[in-house]
Parts: sequence; C-alpha cells; structure tokens
Amino acid sequence: MRSTGFRRTVAAIGVCSSLALAASACGSGDDGSASGKTRITVNCEPPKSAKVDRRFFEEDIAAFEKRNPHIDVVAHDAFPCQDPKTFDAKLAGGQMEDVFYTYFTDARHVVDINQAADLTPYLKELKSYDTIQKQLRDIYTVDGKVYGIPRTGYSMGLIYNRKLFEKAGLDPDKPPATWDEVRADARKIAALGNGTVGYADYSAQNQGGWHFTAELYSQGGDVVGADGKKATVDTPEGHAVLRNLHDMRWTDDSMGSKQLLIINDVQQMMGSGKLGMYLSAPDNIPILVKEKGGNYKDLALAPMPGGKGTLIGGDGYMFNKKDTPAQIRAGLKWLDHMFLTPGSGFLGDYARAKKNDAPVGLPEPRLFTGAADAKDQQVKKANANVPVENYQAFLDGNQQLQAGRPADLLRPRRCRLRRPHQEGRGHRPAPEGRVRQDRQHSGPELTAMTKTAERRPAEEAAVHPVQAPPPVGGRGRRRLADQARAYGFLLGGLICFALFSWYPAIRAVVIAFQKYTPGSPPEWVGTANFTRVWHDPEFTAAWRNTLTFTLLALLLGFAVPFVLALVLNELRHAKAFFRVVVYLPVMIPPVVSALLWKWFYDPGAGLANEALRFLHLPTSNWTNGTDTALISLVIVATWANMGGTVLIYLAALQSIPGELYEAAELDGANLLQRIRHVTIPQTRFVILMLMLLQIIATMQVFTEPFVITGGGPENATVTVLYLIYKYAFLYNDFGGACALSVMLLVLLGAFSAVYLRLTRSEGDA
Repeated sequence: MRSTGFRRTVAAIGVCSSLALAASACGSGDDGSASGKTRITVNCEPPKSAKVDRRFFEEDIAAFEKRNPHIDVVAHDAFPCQDPKTFDAKLAGGQMEDVFYTYFTDARHVVDINQAADLTPYLKELKSYDTIQKQLRDIYTVDGKVYGIPRTGYSMGLIYNRKLFEKAGLDPDKPPATWDEVRADARKIAALGNGTVGYADYSAQNQGGWHFTAELYSQGGDVVGADGKKATVDTPEGHAVLRNLHDMRWTDDSMGSKQLLIINDVQQMMGSGKLGMYLSAPDNIPILVKEKGGNYKDLALAPMPGGKGTLIGGDGYMFNKKDTPAQIRAGLKWLDHMFLTPGSGFLGDYARAKKNDAPVGLPEPRLFTGAADAKDQQVKKANANVPVENYQAFLDGNQQLQAGRPADLLRPRRCRLRRPHQEGRGHRPAPEGRVRQDRQHSGPELTAMTKTAERRPAEEAAVHPVQAPPPVGGRGRRRLADQARAYGFLLGGLICFALFSWYPAIRAVVIAFQKYTPGSPPEWVGTANFTRVWHDPEFTAAWRNTLTFTLLALLLGFAVPFVLALVLNELRHAKAFFRVVVYLPVMIPPVVSALLWKWFYDPGAGLANEALRFLHLPTSNWTNGTDTALISLVIVATWANMGGTVLIYLAALQSIPGELYEAAELDGANLLQRIRHVTIPQTRFVILMLMLLQIIATMQVFTEPFVITGGGPENATVTVLYLIYKYAFLYNDFGGACALSVMLLVLLGAFSAVYLRLTRSEGDA
C-alpha cells in the first residue's frame, strides 16, 4: 500500500488555506472601536509595484492618523482599484471595505442594490464638499440623497503627434477642430509613408463601443433616447461617424491596414512615432512617455473634434451600508485629507510629485470651483514639469464646451482617471465569456512484466482431467446479456458525444460551404469561404504564429516537464509535497492564470520588470513587444499545463525496473548515458504519445492570446483559433469561421492519424 503523504499534504494545505482566509476576512460594519479608536478599512492603495505612489499613500495616511489619533485607517491595495468581475460579489458577500472606490457609472447601481450608506446627514461636516464641481457631485446624488464623494474626473480629446504634423506640412499649434479636418490631416500624415498611420481607432475587446459613443456625442448625437429604452444610433449623426471612419479606412487609406486594435496597439504606434492622432483621455500621455518611448514635447492634446459633446469619466468613494456613524464621519475626514484639499494630499501635492519626477500639469478637468480651484491651479502651475502649452487647445475647447452645451452632453463612462503621478498603466477589464481550452490528461499505458508459467508434468495433467465446458446455449445467453448491459452503460455517453461533439463537427463542415448567419436561411457558396479566408492578410499571420507557438511549446513543454520528472523521481524526501507544487498551476482556472500573468508581464508595474530592475538588468516589453509577445505566451502555457505532463512522465519513470539501471552502472554508464540508453527507450511510447497530444493541444491555443494580448501587438499573437473566434463573433461570418475550423481539423486529423499509426506499431512490437 502506498504512503498517504500526498493526502496529508493536501489536507494540510486545505487547513492552512482555511485559516488564512479566516484571518484575512474583514467584515464591514465592525467599527473597530477597541482602544477608543474608530477603525475604517479603505481600498485603492497603490500596489507594491508602484513604489512611489504607495509611499505617498502611506505617508498621507500616517499624517492623517497623527492629526486624528482616534482614527485607525487600514488600507487594502488592489490592481485595479475596482475589478468589475468581483465588485458585486464583494458587496453581496459583506467583504467590501468601509470606504470603497467606484467608477462614476457604478454609483446608481450600488444604490439600486442597497449597498451604499446615505451620506446626506453628515455632509455638513465635510466643508470641502461644496467646493467640488456640481456636475460631479450630481453623479453620486440619487433621488436627492448623496451616496458618494467624487475624487477625480476627466474628459476625452484628440491626442496628436506634433512632430508628424510638422513633417506633413501642418501647423501643430492648430489641431483639427472638425472631423473633416481630422480626415484631411490624417490623409497628409499617412502620405509620409514608411508605415505611418494618420488616425487610429481601437475597437477590439469591447473598446469600440465607448469610442463610437464618444464620436457620436461629438457629432451632437446620442446612443439612447431620453427615456433610456430605445437606441438612437441609426441617425444622421451615427451615419456621419461611420461614414467618416469608412472613408478614412477604405477611401483615404489613412488608418493603416491593421484594424481591430486594442488600446495597447494604438499607444505603441503613437509612442514609436508612427501614428498621427487618436482619441483618448489625458491619462494616456504619461503612459506614452514612460512605457511606449514617446516624448512629452512631441505629444499634444486637442478638444474633441466637432465640438458638440464629449465623454467624461472619473471615480470617487462610496461608503458601505453597514458603516456606523462614527465610521462615516472618520471616512469623510480621511477623504478630505487625502483627495479634497487643494494643493495638498495624495492627488494635490504637486510639489512632492515634481520632486519625484512625476508629470505635473496634465490637462485634467477641474475638480474644484471658486477659491479652491484657483488655489489648486496656482500650485499646479508653479510645479508644472510638462509642456502645458501643448494642452492649451484642449483646456480652451473644454471650457467652451462646458459653457456652451447642456451638461448632459458631458457623458460619464466606466473608466478610471489616472492621478498625475501614478505609475503604471490603467487596467481595463477583459471581456467576459471566455472559451476554456480542454487540457488533455492521459496516463501512460504501463506494461507489467510477466513470468512464464512452468509447464506441469504430463502425469500431473492426467490426475487433473479438464472439465467439460458449460452448455453452449447458456454461455451465449450470458454473453449477450453482458454485452447488452455494457452497451446500456455506454448509451448515455454515446448520446452526449453525438449531440455535443460529432453533430457540431459535422455541422461545421456543412456551414464551411455556406453563407450562414443565425436566423437567416443558409446559402450554398461552394469554396468561396475558403478562398476568402485564404486571402485574408491575417490568415498567414495566424498560421505562422500558431506553428511557431507549437514549435516553441514543444521545445519548452517537452524538455521542462521531462527534466522535472527526472528530478522528482530522484527525490528521497517530500516527494508528495513537490508533486502538489508542480501540479498546482493545473488546478488554477485558465482565465485566472492568464490574468495573473498579464499583470506579471505589465511593463510598468509588473513583477517581471520589477525583478529585472532589482537585478539592474534591462527590462522588457514582454507581451507588449512584437518580438517578445509570442514567447511570453509560450512560457505562460508551459507553466499552466506542465503539471499533468510531469506526473505522467513520473509514473512512466517509476515503472522502469531498477535492475536495468543497476546493469547499466555495472557496465560503467554515467548519468547521461543511463538516461539515453535506459530511460528514454523505456519511456519512448509515453514520450511519443505526449508529444503528439501536445501538438494537437498547442495548435488550438486560444485562452492566452485572447485574455493577455487580444492577438496583438500588431497581430503578433493572433492564432488560428483566435482568428476563428474573430470571424464568428466579431465579423459575424460563421462560414469563414467554419472554413478555418475545417482547415484546422484536417491538419489535426493528419497528426491524429500519425499518432494512431505509431501507437499501433508500438503495440504490435
């Protein structure tokens, strides 16, 4: 009987995890009044990777607690400050902090689900409240009651490259004010050649909707009617937005050949000096400089073209419904100290920001009014260290927009305004509905060594005559009954396979030869789908990336698990522990694993570059670089999936008779010779099987490119399966998607045929 060390290890981990969860849980509503202090928990403390911001945050909390010794502030860091995937769950589960961060667009939702405290009775104690812009205060006001305090705000504009404007013969001090001027300037910039793009718009990963909304507002349109129930995009204003984009893309060719971009793609183009203009908020400018290689003097910001409206956003803090009056009062004092004191605090200490080489002077919309605003602007101007003249057009245009248009044209969106001295880039939630790839778990077919039975003497056989077999009829009936019972057990599985595996596969082959849109009758088009997909510029990139990914994954995914299995096989102590450690990544959901690595690879705040900086080594763009993105994803896939492979190799290694190694040692074989002449031949079948299964799995890679890179940058990580997803769910072209699927099916079928032939030959041998 085998040792139960594995079970003991798992049990110990479970107990430790439970204790850790119990110790870290902090239910809201506990005023923590021990020792006469009021305790409040707050979130949105900068992560440890943002060292400067975190130090500022902790310094300000320490100063606040010194000034208010009866208040104890416990800060929780988060990246991002609010994760939409867990936000509602934390509220419903009572795990939300006493004072918690929200986007502008979350205010009414939190109130509607009855998770926010009413702050109205306490506002008289927050003297700075009346100095905040009324339109920002109104965002957290629902039915006449105040449920939150705004912290920052921003609005969108047109970021443009002054150097490219000059090269194209344009005046960089006179940016385009209308969409016709944007189109004309983009055409001139694109004419510079050498891969220069005049205007870019990001649209993939749910980023196209709010960009279209911003452009629609700038034309004077709206996305919904006044009742909030009917879409109003099919209007002259909506048509104007789409017609302008169509003409720039297809008539002028000023938007480049690559579309379905994400924000990182556009930022990379702007930072490298290959892009003339794109729409965004001022918080993009420090990202372009710090992470993408841009220069402050080359980057400028203009108001939204069209001048009829723009999109605003921002954030603030709300209070947990379980907070006591003492906690609400303490939380308001903390907000006043941290964020609402002009020229001071975490966001307003411009002198401290300048001293630490953080950008001061970026054109954020003003939070305050009156004397408070004047003081804030005075301190900000005195400490400005960026070319503020590059943003004057944006400030002037926004002031005119606010003065000349109704307030409802300043639309909030779900996005966070980066504070002036924040490190790292903003984190946008990835789209939901991930497709999880199946991991293949196959055990080795271990063969047992059998001993040849000794033949009994003839005389012994005579003493023990052979018994007659049972009647043929009875044995036949039992055999049929056994077979019927077996097929009965298989019937459920066969039905499931038929409905959910075989039928969809056959249906996909049929649709590959049709023009198919859900809800409409299919139309036979022959091989037109295959021809169209074959000539798609992304087709070559997708297959090249997929095959390269497979090759790199084989090099890493074969060698690393095999070496780890050899090491584990030689261990004499803590074998069960290390097996659990190796297998742990397999138990993490693929999307969660990908999101963790996405943070790990972040060029600004990720742990990878932080480690390189600590070692005084050059940093890398990781998934943001066209040369490093694919190998970065290979590392993620290898780490996430190698646990099962290691255990299979380990089982195969443990089935090798020890006598073979002893014989090799007696013959004078060293370690490498024993591995070559004993280990590899004895595990040949398992190695071959896992190699072919790995080829099949890596040819279908999807989760890592989808979650981490979105196929970018510049299609450097788009794979065949990701291209199938784009055809089906972004282009609504199911015929093209199925045509690609059939191509992949044929290739994988060839690999499967090789696999079956080789395994059959091995079995015959």
